[in-house]
Amino acid sequence: MYFPAEGWEMSNRLKVFHAEREIAFTPYINDMNNLLNPEKFLMEGGFIVVDTTRIEDIFSDSIQSKIEIIENNYLKQRGIELDDIFLFYKLSDVSDYYEIRITRLIIEVNVDNSIQIDNQIRDMVWETAKRVGVDKERYSDFLLFNSVDINRLNNNKQL
Repeated sequence: MYFPAEGWEMSNRLKVFHAEREIAFTPYINDMNNLLNPEKFLMEGGFIVVDTTRIEDIFSDSIQSKIEIIENNYLKQRGIELDDIFLFYKLSDVSDYYEIRITRLIIEVNVDNSIQIDNQIRDMVWETAKRVGVDKERYSDFLLFNSVDINRLNNNKQL
């Protein structure tokens, strides 16, 4: 599930990443967008939910320490050595627990619906990703392909 993050708070790790994304992540996306035809492809960074949980009976001043424990445990338990897991959280509507979304960083590959997304297109995009330093072996599920109307998507972004 693609995760719209509006209304959610960020873990401290995510805040650091968010502050440094122009240096650490955005250049990959910009380079990929520059290598591919902008009338047919548009890359965007995003998050996908990989797990959910909740924290009950906690004071708001200790939430970040609990979030950090969940992040660290999740990375250890899953044997994930990649640093692309980030947590979002928010107080529930009834205010008696915190909702937690464990997310993974992705690059959303929006392909104009005039092009069929097949293995040839996926391989071409992966070659582009490889040129900008994204290792397919290490990040095999890093690219999320969507069939969209690029003109409509670009027009919505300009608004």
